[in-house]
Amino acid sequence: MAVESGRAGATPSAGAGGKRGAVVTGGAPAWVVPAYVGGLVLVYLAQRVIVTLEHVSLVLSVVGVLAMVAATVARFLPQVRGSGERASIEKLLGALSVLGLLGVGLYFVTTSTGQDWFGISRLGLKSRERVETLLLIAWVTLVAVSVIPMLFAETALLSMRRAAQLEARRVRAAAASGLALALATAYCSLFVFAAGESKARVDYSYFKTSEPGSSTRKMVESFTEPLKITAFFPEVSEVRSEVATYLTELVKGVPNVELAIVDRYLEPKLAKDMKVFSDGSIVFAKGDTTRTLTVGSDMQAARAKLKTLDRDVQEQLYKLLRSRRIAYLTVGHGELNAPSDDEKQKGRSADIVQEIIRSQNYQIRTLGLAQGLGREVPDDAEVVFVLGPTEPFSPEEIGALQRYADKGGRLLIALDADSIVNEVPAAGATEPAAVGAAPVSRNVQGLQELARIAGLEYSPTLLANDTQHVRRRNNSSDRTLLISNRFSSHASVSTLSRNAARAAIIFARTGSLSASSAAGYKVDMALKAMGGTFADQNQNYDFDKDTEKKDTYNLVAAVSKPVEGEAATADGDEKKEPKELRAFVLADADGLTDLLLSNFGPNRLLLMDALRWLGGEDSFAGEVNDEQDVRIEHSKQGDQVWFYSTIVGVPALVLFAGLAITRSARRTSKAVAA
Repeated sequence: MAVESGRAGATPSAGAGGKRGAVVTGGAPAWVVPAYVGGLVLVYLAQRVIVTLEHVSLVLSVVGVLAMVAATVARFLPQVRGSGERASIEKLLGALSVLGLLGVGLYFVTTSTGQDWFGISRLGLKSRERVETLLLIAWVTLVAVSVIPMLFAETALLSMRRAAQLEARRVRAAAASGLALALATAYCSLFVFAAGESKARVDYSYFKTSEPGSSTRKMVESFTEPLKITAFFPEVSEVRSEVATYLTELVKGVPNVELAIVDRYLEPKLAKDMKVFSDGSIVFAKGDTTRTLTVGSDMQAARAKLKTLDRDVQEQLYKLLRSRRIAYLTVGHGELNAPSDDEKQKGRSADIVQEIIRSQNYQIRTLGLAQGLGREVPDDAEVVFVLGPTEPFSPEEIGALQRYADKGGRLLIALDADSIVNEVPAAGATEPAAVGAAPVSRNVQGLQELARIAGLEYSPTLLANDTQHVRRRNNSSDRTLLISNRFSSHASVSTLSRNAARAAIIFARTGSLSASSAAGYKVDMALKAMGGTFADQNQNYDFDKDTEKKDTYNLVAAVSKPVEGEAATADGDEKKEPKELRAFVLADADGLTDLLLSNFGPNRLLLMDALRWLGGEDSFAGEVNDEQDVRIEHSKQGDQVWFYSTIVGVPALVLFAGLAITRSARRTSKAVAA
């Protein structure tokens, strides 16, 4: 047979010219695929990127379409298609090119000009949106089904473009793989599109509306005047049902409370009278006094409020029950409430303490030398907080606090053993330190003077326990992270005492308290350390039998003392209760830091019940439900382990598993062959 010598790919024949696989002639030139794909890219750039330059966009669109048409026509030219297997492959690729052109044509129908030509713009809104959606699905699918199999087939064909004999099945298999991938992509895209259009929503994040706590229930029951609660939510709001469930449970069995849940638009006069101008508001009214809590009517926006609903409701009830009181926080001695940037970053701050104080309807003011602490504690001070001072108070300040206590003041004192700094005493004011002088503790006396105001003695020696502690650093220093649920029955810890089986307080590096010999003080050790606790004299975190002793150590004390000459007196028909000192003293200020309060609910409850007892509101003691997510604390070592495990460990595991499976398969095939 004669051989066509002037055409690329022409080779000698082994048989008749028409027999499949015998003679390979023709074939599309190499520029066809780049021209087709390049034209598609030009159309994309013109319609999606260069949309502001109309003339440039039009030119690029025309050039792109012409390039695609030229590449498609080239597939069907007789001198290009050739014969044999080459002809069948070019026919397949030509059909794919036509599908791509059809997809581009459908895209132009979706443009404003195309919609005007075909009358789509004259349809109704819903009909037009439906047609546009169908056209979008069609043209995207056609372009994907055209281009992806074409690229797969051309890639398989590239290595045998000049071969004497084509492997047609290999090219068709590549095209079939590309088609499967394109259809899978189209299916996934359609699934995501349909899911996005659906109104159904599934949220796997944690969410739960807080339930009425025992403390909030007691507050509602304590109202002597009628209390009216009105919630303004539309009927269709999901938040309405959540709030209604909470409020119904809150007022259940309380006869002095009236509850109403209404739609603001159906009760416009009531909403105007209560000054409610938006949905999602709860109004608490006692006589002419009202308090408003805004939750919101959209579930997505109201989720955070619903988690803290019990706490927020209690805050509003406090404002109706009594007038705002004043709480003073001492400053100027390195307290938790005035931390440095470094301390705040480590969590040694008291933002949550102040948040809890404000939630109990207290106004917070600072008290230091500049505010008169060197003279007297202000008369309007309901409670004075001394939170973890690291510097000693001056004698004048100690005297002012002592006089405040003697007059029946209320104190919350949190001492910090970590504030003790060992220093070598100097031999003189202008001389260097004496050689061999024993170290002394700079702040010990200051802490002990604060404790004596409440009739207590303070020991700054760190306590440790080799069994009952929290593991954090996984070394022996964790033994100073003590836990305890040994509560007394005192009113300041009554809630924790009732729930001792599931509530434990955490103290980090704490000292200990003991009652002093001063007369007149009634001291109740509200919290004791667990059995097996010892005072770590040498701070090696190990129990030394010869020098250290396991004993019962006191961590928290509730102290009261009647004021002399203030016995109960009658005032008309009412009895005036005698004034008394009330002091709540903690051996470790770390238990009130943001680091611990943000992660451990019992520590928050300890502070809240103590504040109620100090303010004479211990009848409100109880739980406040809070469904906020607990912050997850990461360590640097833990993050490194997770990082290297995911970046190196998992890929290595997959690699070794693949090698093992491949080796096993080879051994099996060899055994079968043998």
